[in-house]
This record gives sequence, C-alpha cells and structure tokens, in this order.
Amino acid sequence: MALLDKKQELGRGGFKEKPEKMPPPKEERRDTSIFGGKPYIRREKLREWLRTDEAWKTTKMTAKERPGLEKKIFDPKKFGEYIEPKEVQKVYQELKYFPKRAKEKYGLQSEGERFKTLKMLEKLMGK
Repeated sequence: MALLDKKQELGRGGFKEKPEKMPPPKEERRDTSIFGGKPYIRREKLREWLRTDEAWKTTKMTAKERPGLEKKIFDPKKFGEYIEPKEVQKVYQELKYFPKRAKEKYGLQSEGERFKTLKMLEKLMGK
C-alpha cells in the first residue's frame, strides 16, 4: 500500500484494532473503619466495639481494660458524646509521633499499652 492509500484508510476510520491489554476496572474503596462512611460515631458504639472479640484480637487486652481505654483516650469532657474520624486520626498521630507527651496526656502506663492503643486506633480508622 502506498502512503496515500494508508492516509485515506486512516481518514475513513480504518485500521482500528482493539487493544490487546485492557486495564483492569477500578474497584471502589470501601470504608472498613468503624465509622462506615459516617461523619461520627456515638461513644456507646465505640464501647460496644471494644467489648467484641475483634477488639480483643487487635489489642490483647482484658475485657475490663478495653472500656477503660476508651475513657482514657477519648475523654468525655474533651471529645463529648460523638467521636469524629479526624479526632481519632489526631490521637493516633500524637501517640505515634510524640510518645512521651502522649503517655502523660492520656495516662498510659507503659510502651506496651501505647502500642496496643495504636493498634486499636488503626483498626478504628480502617488501616
């Protein structure tokens, strides 16, 4: 085929082939956090979650320690009745990047308790 014939064929819509490899369809990211896409959760729902087996698997804390952890970390006077995702993110960052200040602020006794709290907060955020 001459160059002129190829140009004419292209102009008419010829030489169209399907690409061999199609990109996979994008999957929607699901919110796996305790919030489930909501802007906040009630304190009672967090306490219920802390009583479940999933919370035990995450933190390895006893059933008596876990609800107390909720009161230490999310002080009712400071956070109120509702807990927002950005509040959880803020507490997580404080515990992770400023351990000495966070231990005093949240009343954590040891490094182990801090790490368990970090694991719990990661689970709450859906990480």
